[in-house]
Amino acid sequence: MRLRFIFHIGPHKTGTTSIQRMLFSQSSQGDSTFAYPFSGPESLGQHAFALAASKPRDPVFSEMLAALKSFNKTCVLSSEELCYIPRSAMQLLRNELKNSDFTIVYYQRNPLELLYSWWQETIKHGATHTLLEFAFSCVVRPSHLHLLVPDALLSAWASVFGRESIRIFLFDRIPDVASQFASELLNIISPVGVSEVSNKSYDCVDCELMRFWNAQGFRGADIIQSSNYDEMRQMFIDKSAPFAASFSLNYDVGEFQEIENSMVLNWSDRIDGFSGDRLFEIRDRSYCYIHADVWLAIPGLIEDMRSYALENLDRHR
Repeated sequence: MRLRFIFHIGPHKTGTTSIQRMLFSQSSQGDSTFAYPFSGPESLGQHAFALAASKPRDPVFSEMLAALKSFNKTCVLSSEELCYIPRSAMQLLRNELKNSDFTIVYYQRNPLELLYSWWQETIKHGATHTLLEFAFSCVVRPSHLHLLVPDALLSAWASVFGRESIRIFLFDRIPDVASQFASELLNIISPVGVSEVSNKSYDCVDCELMRFWNAQGFRGADIIQSSNYDEMRQMFIDKSAPFAASFSLNYDVGEFQEIENSMVLNWSDRIDGFSGDRLFEIRDRSYCYIHADVWLAIPGLIEDMRSYALENLDRHR
């Protein structure tokens, strides 16, 4: 009997947590038709497996491979971190799991929507670059961000597992990616509520405050969870209003157009339900932000925010 493996490689900010929650919940059922190993309530995705795959000599990886070979039903592995593994690790997986069928699942999101979402994610995890700095770096050097080089990533997986193994879905056209993954890849129905969103989105005010606190040595994502945050946030909104600004990006930017063109040219036959010459319906995106000059222009604001962070720090230790 040939084993079947589904590698869901993300990427980030395409509903991966919702999909992973669904996979964990459904695989836990006694009559589940698929296996979802190396996961748990606190580790919905197989990020440890992705890390181990990049360290082939690690005994932990050998144990994981042995576990995979023991299944007699479809096995799903889902982790955004699979985007980072080198081709040598992919080849090792292919060799060790020989005589198996593989499906490589990738969700393509409109880069114009993806940029803000990824910048926000980096801020939540401690980054300090402004939105302008981040956007400029993406326009000038898009290859530094894995989310903007899907053709290179997919080509690597296809070179090892075969082009026919690649399945690409357009994230922006799917109302519920968890339900879609369940029905189209596993032929099951996902119960309502399993795919609820867990990664909270923040607006430009929250992001600027988090960014500031990160730069001051605090963890901004913790500080904004404080019980009296709303009151402080409103004060900042009132003071920072003159520094609210926006800018726009669109597909006149050659680097973004190249992402779309290369996907259509090289992968249109692997993109589920695609027909036509455009992948993305939204062609222009406006981004709001608070200009960083606010911190120098308003006397005492820096000290007020530092004091607030110190007052609320203990409860997050």
